[in-house]
Amino acid sequence: MEGGGSPVCDRSQKPHGERNRHNQGVGMLSLYNAAHLLIHGEVELEEAILFSRHQLETVRASNLKSPPLSKQVTHALRMPLPRTLKRIEALNYIAEYNQEQACNPSVLELARLDFNLLQLLHLRELKEFSRYI
Repeated sequence: MEGGGSPVCDRSQKPHGERNRHNQGVGMLSLYNAAHLLIHGEVELEEAILFSRHQLETVRASNLKSPPLSKQVTHALRMPLPRTLKRIEALNYIAEYNQEQACNPSVLELARLDFNLLQLLHLRELKEFSRYI
């Protein structure tokens, strides 16, 4: 390959500083969500929540240019991932994944189909259940 670059390591066209802010935001978002899995009395995780929340607020205030990440940060600050309903969060993630540059249309379609099939199953179960009431 010309220039010695690797096709596997090909990054988006973002400037280096913007890519670092994006990576910092992703890392802090992961720390913030993971730290919310704490059990009462885990001081280190409580400190990690405070630290990562402050960092995420700083990242959000710096007008992050990645719309999916910006929405994820705002959403997580409102309701941390471990405290959300998983099926509702799946629907939010499908919408966010659709906006990402690395979005694979086949994976996106499979996720939508899976969500819709499970929703149909729940509706059928609710219909059956309501017959007995």
